[in-house]
Amino acid sequence: MLVFLLLLIVHFNVCTGGIQVLEDWVLPTVAYPGDTVDLRCNYLVQDETVHSVKWYKDNMEFFRYVPNESPSITVFVQNGTKTSEISTPTHIVLESVTPASSGSYKCEVSGGPPRYTTAARSTNLRVVELPRTPPQILGGRRAYKQGEKLNITCESGMGSPPPELKFFVQSREVELSSQKLETFFPIRGQLRGISRQNLGFIVDSTPNSRLEIVCQAKILDVYADSAMLSIEVLEGGSRSRSFNNKLLFVFWFICYSTFFY
Repeated sequence: MLVFLLLLIVHFNVCTGGIQVLEDWVLPTVAYPGDTVDLRCNYLVQDETVHSVKWYKDNMEFFRYVPNESPSITVFVQNGTKTSEISTPTHIVLESVTPASSGSYKCEVSGGPPRYTTAARSTNLRVVELPRTPPQILGGRRAYKQGEKLNITCESGMGSPPPELKFFVQSREVELSSQKLETFFPIRGQLRGISRQNLGFIVDSTPNSRLEIVCQAKILDVYADSAMLSIEVLEGGSRSRSFNNKLLFVFWFICYSTFFY
């Protein structure tokens, strides 16, 4: 079963006029497929009548309450806003949230004449789908000679939004401002993506030591996983010196054979 997490970032915009939207509700931050999300919009009215209460997702209206109309409640069909029948003007219940439920939700309370005051409150809702596989480091070897060029790629599991990737060498974060983070969406029409990040440098560690490289994948503050590559650093140029020694021996042998025979 896929696991979805909801990250709700709340932004308040409260009017101080005849209508005031209260800050007396707490939003959930974590949910799973099939769960519900409560959106509340309690308000106070002073010396004014309520003309309407409207709910918007990404500036598109999906729920309207106008007490002087019949019927007083109208629900508009919008992708990701499956509204429960128990919803009220001040308490919207979203059923079976999906990645399509992500967006900016706003409650707007409007007064009638003569002041026509409006107060609003908004919430940024994000549905996060966690990767089912850890990140992996591709293209690396278990041993490099000092002075040799290392080129590796870190690839994340598929998630929504695609994970951010960071490299750490010997526990120190590598600045990759010049390296482009690539994102792929394998399934058309879905928000799940794979991130890839390249890393390349000259191995300059002391010979006969180990070089630890870690790739960390992260989605906001709700997911973090990593992969590690442990490299043995060999003495640089040892192969060249051995080859030169062999050439020198062959040259000496030819000269010796020519002189004595």
